[in-house]
Amino acid sequence: MDRKRTKISPNTLNFSLKTGRKAPIKDYDTNEAQDWQENLFSPMRESRFEETKINIWRLVPFFGILIFSLFLLAGKSWHLQAIEGDKNLILSEGNRIRIKTLPGARGKIYDRFQKILARNGPGLKLVVVASEIEDENRIIQILSPLLGESEQEIRSKIDEAKKENAFSGVAIKTNLPHETQLEILARQKELKGVSIEEDIIREYPEGEVFSAVCGYTGEISSDELAKPEFAAYTSGDFIGRAGIEGSYEDELKGKKGRELIEVDAFGKEEEVLVRQDPESGNSLILNLDFALQKKAKEYLDEGIKNYGASGGVVIIEKVQTGEVLTSISSPSFDNNLFAKGISQAELAKLLEDPAQPLFNRAISGTYPCGSTIKPMVAAAALEEKIITKDTKILDKGAIQIGAYRFPCWTSSWGLAPHGLLNVEEALSQSCDVFFYTIGGGYENQPGLGVAKLKEYALKFGLMAKTGIDLPAETSGFYPDEEWKLKEKGEPWYLGDTYWISIGQSYVLVTPLQLNNYLNAIANGGKLMRPYLVSAIIDENENPMFNYQPEVIREGFIASENLAIVKEGMRKSVSEGIIYPLRNSKVAAAAKTGTAEYGEKDAKGYYETHAWVSGFAPYDNPEITFTVFLEGGGASNNAAEVAKKIIDWYYTEGQNRGS
Repeated sequence: MDRKRTKISPNTLNFSLKTGRKAPIKDYDTNEAQDWQENLFSPMRESRFEETKINIWRLVPFFGILIFSLFLLAGKSWHLQAIEGDKNLILSEGNRIRIKTLPGARGKIYDRFQKILARNGPGLKLVVVASEIEDENRIIQILSPLLGESEQEIRSKIDEAKKENAFSGVAIKTNLPHETQLEILARQKELKGVSIEEDIIREYPEGEVFSAVCGYTGEISSDELAKPEFAAYTSGDFIGRAGIEGSYEDELKGKKGRELIEVDAFGKEEEVLVRQDPESGNSLILNLDFALQKKAKEYLDEGIKNYGASGGVVIIEKVQTGEVLTSISSPSFDNNLFAKGISQAELAKLLEDPAQPLFNRAISGTYPCGSTIKPMVAAAALEEKIITKDTKILDKGAIQIGAYRFPCWTSSWGLAPHGLLNVEEALSQSCDVFFYTIGGGYENQPGLGVAKLKEYALKFGLMAKTGIDLPAETSGFYPDEEWKLKEKGEPWYLGDTYWISIGQSYVLVTPLQLNNYLNAIANGGKLMRPYLVSAIIDENENPMFNYQPEVIREGFIASENLAIVKEGMRKSVSEGIIYPLRNSKVAAAAKTGTAEYGEKDAKGYYETHAWVSGFAPYDNPEITFTVFLEGGGASNNAAEVAKKIIDWYYTEGQNRGS
């Protein structure tokens, strides 16, 4: 039921009982008075005089009542001034009307099984009502050591409160510790215009496990408050700063309530005159699997430590829908630090950490992907009829173009060449010579060329943001002749095409883009938009909106060509080089990548990232997975981590339902 509201101007909030007006005194004409006297006493007017005399006696009772009333009013006036004057003075000068803001609870965030990822807890905040402050300098001197802030910082906040609303409580400190609360209450008489109010603090029960996805809330800045889009916010408010908290701020934020309160001379609340209840924000149900996310992070962090990686990512999607079951970027951070009001020292520590815990590698990091790009190159070559399923190409260990040699990885490891291979075998063995050839061409075998390679990279989504419902996603990059000439001042060489055909050199992808492109191979050619939020519900858990899977692109690769590629990825596990996945609990298909980056060491070797990306079960794909170890060495290091996650998911993980 809607309530009629009356807008109260701040100018009407202060009032005094000591107001009154004097009635104007009329100036009488002296000539009129003289004529009246002459007529009254003239001997020619005796009859009229007798008549007037009789009328005057009739008015005696009236004048008596009038005189008695005047005595009563005079007595009451004396009583009010002499006896109750001090009391009325206090009432008129001391009592004030204060507008108190009631915070609207932020909506919760749940996983797919409605386990809590973000909730609200009780807190306290320190507020000032600028119009009630009498000795600002003294208040600042008292609060500075109690709050651990400089006098200038507190003065600036009070100045902001004056500008914002001098008659309403404005928060100058949130998440007030209990000890500080007691100290302030003990000195309340010295802090007129300062009070403590209840507040709501955001809580993240699992902190680091979900922080890259959930993000965090942070206090709104003065610069933001000056912008029209933040008109509904006030100083001390917290807003979504990153992750889901940032993307869905409009849904999650609550609506504030108000109380109009009468307070006494010391700021003590006397009576609530008017109340408007706050409203809670809507809650979100994510596609994330709470238990899978926790277990995947455990195995990822173990792999980072064991293989000396500087960081890592795990992404798991549902094949047919693009629902993101797991998205982990490690190392991570505790988002509770931000929700409770992070200190400058804590923030500086996070920002200066070389491990970059605030950086979401899953969607913002771009890396060379190595051989994980080979399924795309194979699919493009089959679609463009550069090769067929039965086309065989001879690997002699390297391709020699003039003075330039382009070796297969086996040659670098001192192993024998692969010999003749078809496309399934080439995927199984990750033969570089095969993919140099179908990418750039060699001798009698034509290649795709850089233009076609880039075209298919675009079709598979490797050159654009996926559109996941998170902020700060980065586009991948796939080079061409024009770019190299402009940026490097060099022409495009055949060798450049060879390198990008195996995912080296200038090719850059995000882990999410890589997983999503392989998801399109697993599901038969539908490039899905990955998404995290499944549904929006109100505070009573009534559904407001359900999100549906979205196809970005489909029909760009024939299903029979994708079937060949998938078979090659299966053989890569069952009889090829991805031996860690060979004995997994379910049959998986995958492609690994050892991606070079940085500068060569003293022995002539580059540092490498470790990748594995694939899908399971092979016969009826349900999930796609990607594990990335930043600087993690050989690709099978990532495959070891992936096996542990897949085995857990298809054993213990299935006992919960999915």
